[in-house]
Amino acid sequence: MIEEFVKKTEKESIKDRNRVSPGYQALHYAIVKSSNEFEKESLGVVTGTPNPGYDVMQLWAGFCGAVIDFDNVGDDTTEQSSSELGEQIVEHFVHNQVVQAVLRFGRDESVYENEGATVYVSTYELPDWFTVVDEYTVKSVKLQEIVLAKLFEIYHDEEKHNLALRTVSQIYDDIDSDSRFGDDHSKRGVRKALNELKSKPYVRYEPDRGKHSADLYSWTGDGEILQTKDGGALLRVQDELHVVPTKRDWDC
Repeated sequence: MIEEFVKKTEKESIKDRNRVSPGYQALHYAIVKSSNEFEKESLGVVTGTPNPGYDVMQLWAGFCGAVIDFDNVGDDTTEQSSSELGEQIVEHFVHNQVVQAVLRFGRDESVYENEGATVYVSTYELPDWFTVVDEYTVKSVKLQEIVLAKLFEIYHDEEKHNLALRTVSQIYDDIDSDSRFGDDHSKRGVRKALNELKSKPYVRYEPDRGKHSADLYSWTGDGEILQTKDGGALLRVQDELHVVPTKRDWDC
């Protein structure tokens, strides 16, 4: 639930426009820039990309005595400047506002003297100089994640790794009989997902090794299933987090 991740604030001036649930609000980049709302928070989440807007970009270009042109200007797109000056302005506003938001967390002495704050950042706009401890690619292609989760489970249920090898039909049957995944899948879809996943280092692919020359697949290597507080599941492997769509709790 969003209540687990969003700071509650009672300030009337920002309550309505930042409301994300009946009792909680989120602060957008323009407000969080000089806010101390999160100074005692040891855990934070910063998501999305700030967009200063076309008017602001033109204003700052004017302060610099220049005129800049933008491509793809529109309500649902991010303005990209065709000039070096424009790119510098975009970088200043976008990168710096993201960094400002990240640095709002854990500024109080009680936090930074106790291992500091952990901030999860979901954006492509962190500057190169900003140090990231761990970086994960979050994937959520529904049927692919179901297939991976099932391969992972089969692999860990078998005593020997070779016993975890399965054909497309066997993997489909295992998924189809598992009530956690609902019924929105087909054998053709499972086959397509496996074909797209077989090049992954954590998927073992043995062509023509099964009965009647069927292709075989299994999980290989490390990984773990993480249970979220709202009942969801994440499959973590290497530098990837896969969102597993389940109808009920995963028994980790």
